[in-house]
Amino acid sequence: MKIIMKNKSLKKVNLALEIIQKKRKKEPGEETFRFLPEEFTDFPLLHDITGLSRILGRIEKGTKRNVWIMTQEESYLEDDVLKVKVKIPFKILINIEDFDEFDQYRKKVKERLKQIKDTDKPIFIIKEGLILFEDKKCKIPHDTKQYDLCKIMFSKTINERVSWDEIADVWKGYSIGLYKGKDQIKKEEWREVYDAVNAVNRKVKQKLQIERLFQYKDKSVIKLK
Repeated sequence: MKIIMKNKSLKKVNLALEIIQKKRKKEPGEETFRFLPEEFTDFPLLHDITGLSRILGRIEKGTKRNVWIMTQEESYLEDDVLKVKVKIPFKILINIEDFDEFDQYRKKVKERLKQIKDTDKPIFIIKEGLILFEDKKCKIPHDTKQYDLCKIMFSKTINERVSWDEIADVWKGYSIGLYKGKDQIKKEEWREVYDAVNAVNRKVKQKLQIERLFQYKDKSVIKLK
C-alpha cells in the first residue's frame, strides 16, 4: 500500500480517518456509520465540502474499497400537521467491510506523516543527489559545483551565512587556470559560486515550486528554507 500525497492532502486524509475512528469507538460492533457533513467540515482543514468528497474518495481507494462511502442527497419531507416541507440535510454513510484493512491504512498514513515530519523544509539526499520537498524531487548531478554547493549548504542551519570562498575552496581545481593572476582567479571563483547558486535556484523553482532556496548576499550564501 504505497501512499504518495502532498503534505496538506495527507493531513486531511489523516484527520478524516481520525474522525471516522472516533465514531467507530463510540459505536462498537457497528459497520456502517452515519455522519452529518459538519462533523468533518467544522474542522478548518476539511471545511470545503467538494474537497472533502475527494479526501473520502482517497480513503476508499487507499483501503482497496474495503471502506465505501455514500452520500444521501439533501431532501424534503412533508409535515402533515403544519403542511410545510421540512428540509433534511444530506448525510454521509461510511461502511467499513474490513476493519483490519482500515487500521492498516490508518497506520500507513500516520507513518508517512511521521516520515515527512509535517514540515515544509526541503532535504538533500547526498547519495542520490536529490532535493526532496513534499512529494516532489529535484535532481542535482554528482561531481558538479551545484552538488558540492548543496552538500555544504544543507549542512548549515536556515539563514546561516557561508562565505563564498569557503564554498570555492571545495572545488578548486575544477576549472581555475594555473597561469592566471591572483585577482583574476578570485574573480572567477566568486563567479562560479554565484552561478551555482543561480543554477540551483532555477532548478528548485521549476521542479519543487520553491521560489528561491539559496540567496547570495554580501559575498555570502544563505540557505532560506
